[in-house]
Amino acid sequence: MAPLGRRTGRRRKGSRQALPGDEFARMLLEQIADPALDQASAINLIRELAIHLHQLSDHQSLYELVRDTTQPELLRRECALAFRQLATELLASGPQLDEQFDEQHYEVENWLVALDPADLEARRNRVELLIGLGAADLAADDIEYIERADPDDGWLWEIRGLLLFNAGMYEEALSQYSSLQARDPLSVTALTGIAQCLGRLGRFEEAVETCDLLLTYEFEGMWEVRFERAVLLRDLCEFDRALDDFNACEGMPLAGSLYFDRGLCLFLMSRLADSIADFDNDLEQPDRQDLSLWYRGCARLRMGELEGALDDFEQYQRIGGDSEFIHQGLGQVFLRRGEFESADYHLRAALGGPMADHFSRFLLATLNRRRGDEGQAGQRFDEAVEIIGSMIQEGQDDWHSRSAMAFYEAVRGETEAAVLNYQIAMRHAQNEYLVRLELENLEEYARMFPEDEAVDVCSKLLTKYLILIEAGEFS
Repeated sequence: MAPLGRRTGRRRKGSRQALPGDEFARMLLEQIADPALDQASAINLIRELAIHLHQLSDHQSLYELVRDTTQPELLRRECALAFRQLATELLASGPQLDEQFDEQHYEVENWLVALDPADLEARRNRVELLIGLGAADLAADDIEYIERADPDDGWLWEIRGLLLFNAGMYEEALSQYSSLQARDPLSVTALTGIAQCLGRLGRFEEAVETCDLLLTYEFEGMWEVRFERAVLLRDLCEFDRALDDFNACEGMPLAGSLYFDRGLCLFLMSRLADSIADFDNDLEQPDRQDLSLWYRGCARLRMGELEGALDDFEQYQRIGGDSEFIHQGLGQVFLRRGEFESADYHLRAALGGPMADHFSRFLLATLNRRRGDEGQAGQRFDEAVEIIGSMIQEGQDDWHSRSAMAFYEAVRGETEAAVLNYQIAMRHAQNEYLVRLELENLEEYARMFPEDEAVDVCSKLLTKYLILIEAGEFS
């Protein structure tokens, strides 16, 4: 985000030598400039000009007239108000406005505050624009002014909630939005903020319930809430519902990283070709998610397209992606290709990563086993199980941790413990997509080590569970 200060010293003085607008607007400007024009006629022409440019959605001409110091103050003010109204309409209808437009809008509101320091609407708009432009630290004076002028303004709770949310202080932001809702139980802004905070705090079910409530209302930007709900449902592993919401958002403006988020949902549903198509589309967007390269590589890896996966992981490395993910991805490709030295280098480099250290150790164990070093393999398996066990003891007891524990125990040959943990995992989530993904992992391991009885037992167990889930008979 470019700093606002970059414009210092670059403002141009206005000039009537290059009048803005279309032919009709230029005619009005020439009439307004006539010294013989009486005041009442001038006022009418000025308002007609502002309305005309607003109807044309000609924000550039409105902006130039606000900046033109040779124009009458009333003309500049009417154009500023027309610009503000147009900005509100454009924001509501989309597509997303660019940074240059926001900077122009900031200058317009800045001029209105200079004209009338008590203009609270201009100050509110200026705060919101500063936040959007990444300069929230410059908004403190305006917020304090509004607090003094109107301490009961509900906007204050909204903006404090937004600032706290952007700072990652989700509990504190939730408190602000909850206070706003207490003042106005039907506030869409309050409920939207509450849903987002609950989602960031991992309280996904409550967040979805809040989104469900919001979607019973009619308001601009309903699709934004639906997109938020889609992400929450995906995190809850309710993939079918999530996919319905993602699809409903396609073609809508400001729908976040739709291709990436839907691609990840499809990836988790094992619809790998569809997920790759979405990651391809995301990578063509100006605000692309770099992780699309990583997940596209993972999808190709799961499909056995090792060269394509290698290319994606190397591209992700060249753009400075997450080191742990890079080395895990490259390590898996080289492990599959039987290039054990290269695999060993990358998997060791991935050790100690913050996201999935247990998986790096599992992959190293698999590599050592492929090399015939059962001692080193056993040590790495033990390390992976210990990390997952600590996560469970610390409260992260869910499908993901239990199924990982079961999988690691299965490949260690501990059949009874693996079966027990898969049974616990199934109590956390009776989800056919998660079970299919786990079966895929077990089957891949069985292809490398067909003699593993524990892996075979667990595959048969999960296959039975999958049949029961599909028949609606799991209990």
